[in-house]
Amino acid sequence: MEKFTVKRIISGDTFIIKDKNIGKVKVQIAGISSAISANGECGDRFRDVLTGLLPKGSEVKLNLNELGDQGNLNSKVGSQVNITRKLVKRGYAQVNLGSSEYISPAKLKRLEKLQRQAMKKKRGFWSDAFSDCRFADVPDELK
Repeated sequence: MEKFTVKRIISGDTFIIKDKNIGKVKVQIAGISSAISANGECGDRFRDVLTGLLPKGSEVKLNLNELGDQGNLNSKVGSQVNITRKLVKRGYAQVNLGSSEYISPAKLKRLEKLQRQAMKKKRGFWSDAFSDCRFADVPDELK
């Protein structure tokens, strides 16, 4: 893993780094997706959470070997704090099985447990403060 500097946060699970050899790279944090907003107006709130954890200028460790053909990267993000764990635990991200091949099965299991706890304790996206962001057809057990 190499060190890079965060240039900009795009969403609750995606940010931009700039590398002198390959230019700007859009990084999707592996294994999660920031909570999806039903009305599109809550995305800023999730972006602000990630900005608080990874402010512009923060250093992150990434594996550029996972760089896609369009210059995008789906990678584990190493930093001073465990970004993935904090986002899921606080209810600001959900486990994304579509990008889980980049994380170990043991870590995936821990993330799923944290997600269940966040849902049960109504943290972040699952809280009443975000009720206007959820889709109407969210199953009752997830509300």
